[in-house]
Amino acid sequence: MPAILPLAPAGFPDLKPIAGVRLAAYAAGVRYAGRNDVMLAELAPGTTIAGVLTQSKTPGAPVDWYALEPASAIINTISPVTRSPHPHATMLFLDFILSEEGQKVIQAVNYLPSHPKVPAKQADLKPGGGRFKRVLYFTPDSQLNEGNAWVDYFEKNFLK
Repeated sequence: MPAILPLAPAGFPDLKPIAGVRLAAYAAGVRYAGRNDVMLAELAPGTTIAGVLTQSKTPGAPVDWYALEPASAIINTISPVTRSPHPHATMLFLDFILSEEGQKVIQAVNYLPSHPKVPAKQADLKPGGGRFKRVLYFTPDSQLNEGNAWVDYFEKNFLK
C-alpha cells in the first residue's frame, strides 16, 4: 500500500471552533506509535449531536461511548431499485439480508440486526436492550426532507 493513497485529500479543512465543544487527540501508543491514536470529545451539558459514532470494539483498542438521552437513532431501510437490471437477484439479496441467517452476518460485524431472533452483540444498544429509555428516531422521510438543509448547515458552520 502506498504511503499516501491516490484518492486521499491533500489536507483536512480547518474547522471553526464550536462553542461548548472541546476536542483533544493524543499519541497514547494504543494502536499506532508516533501518531495520535486516541480522541476525546467533551460536550457541554445539554449538547445534542447526531452523526456516525463507532460501536465496534473489535478492530482495535476498546471503544465505548455514552449518549445522553434522548439518544438519536436513524431508521434505515432497504428496498429494490426501480428498473434494476437484475430484479430477481435483487429480491434474492433482500430475502437473504432480512433473513435470520443474513442478520447474523450483520451481527457478526457489530451492526444492530433487525431480526427479532438475532440479538445484538452489545445487547444494550438494541431498542429494548436497557441502555436507553428515550430515543429520538430520524425517519427516512425526515432524512430525505431535511437532509440537504443539515448538510448545508454543516458545510457553512464547520467547513467554510
